[in-house]
Amino acid sequence: MNRIAKLLSQAGEYAATLSNKTRLRIVLSGLVLLMGGGVYKLVRSIDKLNEPTPAATPEQLLKPMEKLYSQTRAEVDNYVYKRRLTTAQLDSVSRLMHKSKKP
Repeated sequence: MNRIAKLLSQAGEYAATLSNKTRLRIVLSGLVLLMGGGVYKLVRSIDKLNEPTPAATPEQLLKPMEKLYSQTRAEVDNYVYKRRLTTAQLDSVSRLMHKSKKP
C-alpha cells in the first residue's frame, strides 16, 4: 500500500514538472486510446448482434414470464394485504377518536 502511494506521489511530482502542452498531449492521447477501446467494443458487439440466434420454443419463452408473473403477483398480493390491514387499523382508530369526541 505504501509502495502504491509512493508511486502515485512520484507520478504527481513528475506531472508537475511537465509543461502545459505536454500534459495536454498526454491527456488527449489517453482519451483517444479510451475512445478507440469504446469503438472496438461497439464494433464487436454489433458483430455479435448480427449473428443469428437459435429459435426458441414457446416453453422457453413462457417459462421465465410465468416465473416473473408469479413473483410479481406475490408482491402485489402482499402489498394489497398490508394496505387493507393498515386501512382497517386506521378506520378503527378513527372510529375510536370519533366516539371519544362525542359528548
